[in-house]
This record gives sequence, C-alpha cells and structure tokens, in this order.
Amino acid sequence: MTIEEARKELESYKKIERIIDQRRAWIRDRKSTVSKLTATLSAEPKGTRKHNDTMAESLTSILDIEAETELQIRELEVKKKVIFNKVMKLDSPYQEVLFNNFIMGDTVESTAISIGYSRMQTFRIKAKSLELYANL
Repeated sequence: MTIEEARKELESYKKIERIIDQRRAWIRDRKSTVSKLTATLSAEPKGTRKHNDTMAESLTSILDIEAETELQIRELEVKKKVIFNKVMKLDSPYQEVLFNNFIMGDTVESTAISIGYSRMQTFRIKAKSLELYANL
C-alpha cells in the first residue's frame, strides 16, 4: 500500500462512522414508520384484499431494505475495525498520532499538545506513522 492509499484508508474511518450513523438514523425512522403503519392498519376496519396486500407488500419492502441496510452497517463496522486494529499495531507515538488525528478527528496541533511534541515534530511523526501504517 502506498502512503497516499494509507492516508485515504485512514481518512475513510470518520466517513464510515458518519455513514453508519446516518444509516442507523434511517433505520430508526423506518422502524417508527412501520410501527405507526402497523398500529394504523390494526385499528382500521378490514379493507379490500387488494388494499391490504398492497400495504403488506410495502411493509415487507421496508423491512427488506432495513435488513439490507443492517448488513451494510455490519460490513462498514468490519472496515472500521480493520483500520483501528492496524493503527493499534503501531508503537507510540506513531499510534497516538494516527489515533488522535484520523480516528478521533483531532487536528495535528491538538494532537501535538496532547502527546507533548512540537507541531513540526508531530508533522514528522505523522509522516513516519503513515509510512509505517502503509507497510502493515
């Protein structure tokens, strides 16, 4: 893996987190919709068979999409875990710099303060960290 590929993989960690959060919110909304529809259908007088079949198909479709989305979330979580585990294989301070910068989303400046190095030294450590990460 090149250093640029390593950087992109590490940057994808926060993007993956956002996607997972968005998809979980979408699922919560769908579950709420399904609950409301189910309660409404249960309280209504029996409609025509065609109407009930259409509603059942819609609910089934929503549930299928939810299941597919859950599967996508699990796949994204595996990708996150792979990135996290690779970062954890590095020694300090390389691990700390990549963890703070890419996993926690901190700036290099705040990372420098937290690990006790100068800003320039932290940039050098980050460059070396990316090189080490790329070679894992």
